[in-house]
Amino acid sequence: MGRSTTPTYRVAIRTNDMSVMTDCAWNSKYHGRANQKNLETWRTTLNASFQPGGVNEHIAEARKAIPHIIAAKLIRQSTGEVVAETKMPAFEVV
Repeated sequence: MGRSTTPTYRVAIRTNDMSVMTDCAWNSKYHGRANQKNLETWRTTLNASFQPGGVNEHIAEARKAIPHIIAAKLIRQSTGEVVAETKMPAFEVV
């Protein structure tokens, strides 16, 4: 059988309809170092994926609205320390 490991960081997400999406793992191999700049890049990229033609368009179809991540926190799993935090600007063009 395989081995289960706990990721070092997780991302807590808040969306435009004030619902909380499931926390997800932060993988430095794919997302880069755990910092505010990379978290903001991740947020804007994920938001674009919810748009028509995006890889996560099916989520928007299931919700009957396009979700938009307005805030995200990057949290160290072992301590609960918030390593980075990003919030949507007052106005954002998608």
